[in-house]
Amino acid sequence: GGGGSKAKSQFRGSCASSLYVKALSVVTGPGPGGREPKPGEVGDEDDYEMIAKLYSRHSGDALALFALSLCPGIYGNEMLKAGLVLALFGGSRKHLSTAGRGSKSKAPLRGDAHVLMVGDPGMGKSQMLRAVCKASHRGVYVTGNISTSTGLTASVGKDGGTGEFCLEAGAVVMADQGVCCVDEFDKMGADHQSLLEVMEQQEVSVAKAGLVASLPARATIVAAANPEKGHYDSSGSLSDNIKLSPALLSRFDLIFLMLDQPDEEVDGLLSEHVMRLHGRGSGKENIPALTFGKATQRRRAGGRGGGRGSQRSDSGKDRLLERIRALQSSGTKPVPLEVIQKCVAYARKHVAPVLTEEARVVLKRCYLELRSQNANCVGGIPITVRQLESMIRLAEARARCEMRERVTVEDAEDVVAIMRESLYSTVMDEYGSIKVGGRKKGKHAEAKRYLTTLAKMARAQGRRTFSVQELYGIADDIRLQVDDMVNLVEELNYAGELLKKGNGMYSLA
Repeated sequence: GGGGSKAKSQFRGSCASSLYVKALSVVTGPGPGGREPKPGEVGDEDDYEMIAKLYSRHSGDALALFALSLCPGIYGNEMLKAGLVLALFGGSRKHLSTAGRGSKSKAPLRGDAHVLMVGDPGMGKSQMLRAVCKASHRGVYVTGNISTSTGLTASVGKDGGTGEFCLEAGAVVMADQGVCCVDEFDKMGADHQSLLEVMEQQEVSVAKAGLVASLPARATIVAAANPEKGHYDSSGSLSDNIKLSPALLSRFDLIFLMLDQPDEEVDGLLSEHVMRLHGRGSGKENIPALTFGKATQRRRAGGRGGGRGSQRSDSGKDRLLERIRALQSSGTKPVPLEVIQKCVAYARKHVAPVLTEEARVVLKRCYLELRSQNANCVGGIPITVRQLESMIRLAEARARCEMRERVTVEDAEDVVAIMRESLYSTVMDEYGSIKVGGRKKGKHAEAKRYLTTLAKMARAQGRRTFSVQELYGIADDIRLQVDDMVNLVEELNYAGELLKKGNGMYSLA
């Protein structure tokens, strides 16, 4: 009655905080000190012995083993699975001093690697996300079509007992130091813009209802999106297909495309794999593993053309693919996700790899090559320091996957292969160059790039006249992508950009 409400108001006024916990019973677990290990946590000597036996049996091939075991029901996509395994282990979180030597003010530098999967329906993206969530020692799975920005980050609500405002953690805050898997990422509309701060600064800043706070959100974001038109349009850019802002796309360390391309030989292998997979439930457990033949290699090579750029970077990728396929051909059984979960938890807690000088050289060389290719494209997708930081994080994750304290050259080469596979599938063309905005270059853009190159050569050589053979040679040097070079020269002459002087000579206007 009235006396009860009066006593309650007096109690609130006399206490700084009126929140309390009412315990009905306390039950202690069988673990040491009354504490039971959390799911995925290494809690006893049996777990340590199991991890030691696993790594002694597969020394140097733990990445291939985990990639084979992550989602064996999905055919192929070995490089994608390897990238997801590296995202599970993650790199080392660092703290950089912001006010000189000896200062206690330090800015955190994230070590988690974010992965985005974009593909046609029916390619197994949701199954991949489920497997990653189960393999993580702390995983949260949400779907974008029924999630809001506050549901992902944090919201403010009223406490039922006291009526005071309080903060309620969202998915990324609950997945702190773990993995947050977001399915149907393209269905979120403008809500995914709330992840910009989370993916880079790894914290959630809240200023609502008089509450100002910053919540830790040191989580790895693994997202899956479908193309807007139902099928991925290779002639358009990535942002055109899924309608995501460039600022958000640049925060993903790896972006993979999963395309459904008709191929008679590959489709035959895929159907055989599905039939074998469903046959395991009918009492036929000793079914030999399906080997990956030359059809998948031909499909990968044919998808990017036979240009010089694709030949230059296939060696590192082939070595990693060969190790994964060799394990499968040898009849190696997949490791249960619970075992991967314990390995991830142990490695993230006890292993902190550092880069060696040899690994730095490999990563630096790859970054400079990407920058030089990007410089030759007018309006191309920028290759910035974020790509270099991504390779460093992935290299640390590669060493952490093997339980090593130092990043070796082999770790760096595997990371370069995975990074190039991600770039080739999204922003590289068949010539090994970075595509303009992720789409094939138009004739106007190519003509502009050609005239810019001629102007630079004219200033460098002190002349503005070129022969026809020189014009064709310059076009070959910069890999000009036009169907008819003779027609292009005539159009530039008609537009007044190249003036015909006679005897096969042209002058730059």
